[in-house]
Amino acid sequence: MRDWLSRGASAARAASERSDLWLPGALGWIVYIGWLPLLVAVSPAPQADDLAYLGVRLVAASAFPWNVVALVAALVGLALLLSLLVGVSEVALQAPAADEARRAHAPTVLAAVGVILIASLPVVAAGSALAIGIVTVAPGLFLATPSLIEIIARVVRALWPLIAVLGVLLLLAQTFGAVAMRTTARGRGLAAGCADAARDLARHPLRRIATGAVSMLVDLATLAVSAALLRVLWSPIEIDVAGRRLLSPGTLALLLGFVAIWFALVLAAGAARTWLSTWWSMEMSSESPGGALDAS
Repeated sequence: MRDWLSRGASAARAASERSDLWLPGALGWIVYIGWLPLLVAVSPAPQADDLAYLGVRLVAASAFPWNVVALVAALVGLALLLSLLVGVSEVALQAPAADEARRAHAPTVLAAVGVILIASLPVVAAGSALAIGIVTVAPGLFLATPSLIEIIARVVRALWPLIAVLGVLLLLAQTFGAVAMRTTARGRGLAAGCADAARDLARHPLRRIATGAVSMLVDLATLAVSAALLRVLWSPIEIDVAGRRLLSPGTLALLLGFVAIWFALVLAAGAARTWLSTWWSMEMSSESPGGALDAS
């Protein structure tokens, strides 16, 4: 435990000295989950009637079910694009400065994308099962309860086992993905790298899962702080927009401050991802002297 914490502290010091990696980390954060705080801040919360109306429109449309198929295909395409961007970000974070050009080649990026997609499969399956459960439970709740918060609470109460399974699979997927990205980066290929990652997790399950848990907690904390702060900052701007005062000097100043703080939050998240990526590399290199992937 002491060595594990020591590597975490060393990774933090190394990340603080590599500010050039914060931008790739910020890119990975934005396409991974960093867009959500901005969406939560500037978008009004959906109402139960809005969600019900959207479902009715999809089902009642003349193009049904092809409109749903097209929507799913678009979401899959977007997910692949985001996975590619996250892969580029992760490769940039893992590449040592002296060997950065070699490790940034397309095969390494594609291997990272492959790891992301493989690690995501259990999460997608659990998420699909949860979505089916929500579709099954939600219609009765929409008719019985007008409050969206009450609907969410009742859905969570009814489907908490699926939600718990999804959380566990998300932790395992993030842990496996972090290990597999580093084993595939050694040039062994996607299949061999994933096999090496599985063996590594079997040898060191506690430390790997603990590092994955820290990564998830940091992501959740960053997400919560960013969403809360941006929501507070957006509230006066939202009032001015509703009053058609968007072009007033005071509103423009608030909007400029909002954008600047959002950029600062994204950069801070990028620094956090640099720290976590460096910690993962130090964890791996501590047991693989010949395959060290020192991100510092």
